[in-house]
Amino acid sequence: MSVPFDKIGTTGLFLHLSGLLVGIGNLLVAGGKDMQFWEDMHLMQTGRTQIVREWCKGDRSEWSDVLHLVDFTAGIVDNTVVVGQSKDSMVGVVLLKLLMWLFGFDCGDRRDTIYGLTGMISRVVSIHGLDSIPQRLQPDYSLDTVSVLHNAATEILQATGSLALLGVVKDPALRETAGLPSWVPDYPPRMKFNPMAGPNFKSLGKFDAPKSVDTATYGVDFHIDDKVLHARGFLLGRVKAIGESLKPMISGGNFAQCAAMLVNAEETYEFTKQPFAEAFWRTLVFDQDLSDRPAKLPTTKHFQDMVLMMMTKRISDEFHSGGKGAVQAFLQTLEAMDTLEAKHPNQSPLPTTRFLASFCSGFGFLPETSDDKLWTTEQQMTWLDSKTKNMVFMVSLLSTTLFNRRPAITEEGYFACVFESMLVGDEIWVVSGCPTPLVLRSKGQQYSLIGETYVHGIMHGEAIHANNNWVRLDII
Repeated sequence: MSVPFDKIGTTGLFLHLSGLLVGIGNLLVAGGKDMQFWEDMHLMQTGRTQIVREWCKGDRSEWSDVLHLVDFTAGIVDNTVVVGQSKDSMVGVVLLKLLMWLFGFDCGDRRDTIYGLTGMISRVVSIHGLDSIPQRLQPDYSLDTVSVLHNAATEILQATGSLALLGVVKDPALRETAGLPSWVPDYPPRMKFNPMAGPNFKSLGKFDAPKSVDTATYGVDFHIDDKVLHARGFLLGRVKAIGESLKPMISGGNFAQCAAMLVNAEETYEFTKQPFAEAFWRTLVFDQDLSDRPAKLPTTKHFQDMVLMMMTKRISDEFHSGGKGAVQAFLQTLEAMDTLEAKHPNQSPLPTTRFLASFCSGFGFLPETSDDKLWTTEQQMTWLDSKTKNMVFMVSLLSTTLFNRRPAITEEGYFACVFESMLVGDEIWVVSGCPTPLVLRSKGQQYSLIGETYVHGIMHGEAIHANNNWVRLDII
């Protein structure tokens, strides 16, 4: 039996826009399913394909009443052509939007990441009365993959007058095309990195860290010289410490690196005046709850309950594999959590070993003490039930932001959410024309792009002031 793709796509789109996708994800997590199972279902790709199809239909779409809620701008000012660019540059603008929405797909020939969109691009050419597709985007299979991807990136950057495309660049560990400049995306088939300017509801708003999204206001401030991207920016800070990514949190209940990182934080996060625990979890979810930014639904308790549930699973696994001795040995590895609590009494988002030992006695994972007795089965279930709902909600948010990313703190105290390949000493820059801050790695007098990053408290231009030291950057 064959089913028209529109029916499959419409189902995926409905699940995404209605929020049911998150609810299903919560049930999967609560049932012990690995989030890889979620990715293997390809529901996200299906929904995104359909929403692009509906966007192409315009007023003929049966979803027209809903599409106005979705941000199709890809992090740039919509329907603008950069000063000095011809009307043909509209093609590059549309290509940026398509690549933002259709990331994570595979193809037998990586060049078809670009050439496979020729039909849609031809439609744009027809609608806008253009003569032809720009030369750099016309299919030419005599060119190698590096040339095709480099040409497309150059066309998009020059056409949009924006560096928003840099948000599509993946973690260096996931890049698959050798010989590309670090600023040119190669679009590996991975769904785990949503570009921050990619698929979102309008209610989340746009990021604009350098206050330069509107090219009519600030003017284009970069140029390309073959393989070198010449840009302008200022150093926000160098990375001082990093925490765990989502996978070791979920699979191993590991938070020791996060605890050691947070010891470097002040009690109040200077850049938003929030308690450091709140600023920390808001950083991990990009301060959004899928509908609103700043996030309205989650609280610090949601995060604390999630941590407890993940650590409970790890402790249970230790107990069943090595008994009470293994549990005690695991607790002894968590010294950083006690150090954090000592620095910030009653404000840490992470539990102390004393607290963990208490509930371990309640579950029989450690011997009873005079203060901590074994709980009844009913007490154990009540305790677990009180944490589970908060846990699955927080995990559903983190699954949209923290896969293959990890928290970091800079020497200046900024909280950031960065790619896994980032190293201590890497630099976070605010770059003119790029909506999101960038992690750059020094290569002598030049820089290599590691990827975009969320930095709490500066995503809407809060770090811009008269004393910023703007300098020229050569990104290779």
